Formats: sequence, structure tokens, C-alpha cells
Amino acid sequence: MVKLSSELMSLFKITNDDVSIYLENNAGFYGLHESRISSLLLSQLTDAIKNRKFSSFVVTDLMQAIDGVNHRHAAENRFKHPPLQGFYKSHFITPAFIMKNLINEWGLNFENSKKFDTLCKKIIAEEAINPSKHGWQDRFAHEFVIEGYKNRANKNNLTGEWLIYSKYKGMNIFLCLASHSSTTQDDFIIYEMMTHFCAKEFPFLFNT
Repeated sequence: MVKLSSELMSLFKITNDDVSIYLENNAGFYGLHESRISSLLLSQLTDAIKNRKFSSFVVTDLMQAIDGVNHRHAAENRFKHPPLQGFYKSHFITPAFIMKNLINEWGLNFENSKKFDTLCKKIIAEEAINPSKHGWQDRFAHEFVIEGYKNRANKNNLTGEWLIYSKYKGMNIFLCLASHSSTTQDDFIIYEMMTHFCAKEFPFLFNT
């Protein structure tokens, strides 16, 4: 029986019944034991389904692969530096990250993106020589979305999220989902979230 803290229920706007119904009716948990999944991760996955953020199967399929329940290969990487040193991460991507990847690919986080400017000039030049049947918008959409995403995938540089877990006595303990971090400060934010919500359930993972 799942029993979430009031803080988790308030944070994710879910109830214990929401989590129980999710667990009972989701084939993605086949072969996975609830005792090795943190309340935080269950809350994140229930929130994803209840509030239509992304399909949780992309995560549970990954968990099954890590546990050897299915035949999918899961790339496992261990954090090398404090504060996350010793924990494991596995990357996943959902359609929810398409726009973020396109923003990164074309440098739209910057006020002046040379790459995006070059794309626009290319569209103008190609339209002048060979106008698109459906207008320049059609050509732009294809180059910006399809080619942009393909280029990023070919460079193995797609942005997504991590499933973070640990290994203990031959078992995988699944802890949380977290956005990719690029700084030590980001790592500390992830670690603080894990210790705050997971240390009581799995104290043996956080003893130093």
C-alpha cells in the first residue's frame, strides 16, 4: 500500500489512490518490485500520467531494461564526481523534449544566433531560386524541425532527462527523474532533492 508524504501529494497534486491505481493498471511495472522504487519516483510518474506531461512507459521500459526484465539494452553511466558520485543515471527522451532540442540546435537561447540567421538566409536564397509549392513556411518548417532534430540526433546530442538509481546488494534502487545537469550546482540541487525525499526510505544509500 502506497503512502505518500503530504509534501509529495501537495507538490505533485496527486493522492495515494492516484498512485495505487497507476501501479495496479500499468503493465510497465511488470517484473519491478514496488519496494525498490522511491515514493518520489512513483509521484513523478503518476504526475506525468495524471497531468498528461509524458508517457510513463518510456521510463518504466527503461527500468525494466536495467533490471533485465525485457531484452532492451540500457546504457548505464555512473556519476563520477560529488555530490552524485556513486549513483547511476540512464538517459531517456520523450516528445516533450522536441522543442528544447530544437532551441538548443539553433542557438535560440542567445539573443543573436548565427546558426539560425544562416538558416533564414538559406531559406530566402532557396525560395528565390526554386519557390516551394506551399510557400517559404513549408521549407522553413522542414529545415527547422525535421533537419534540425535529425542533425542533433546524428551528433548524439539530444537533450532529455535522467533516470537516477543506485545499486545495493545486487539490486537496483530507482530514485528519481531529473533534468540533465551541466554544473556542480545543478548536481547539488538534484542531490538535495534525493536526500530530502529518498533518504528516509533508503538510508543505506546516503550513509557516508
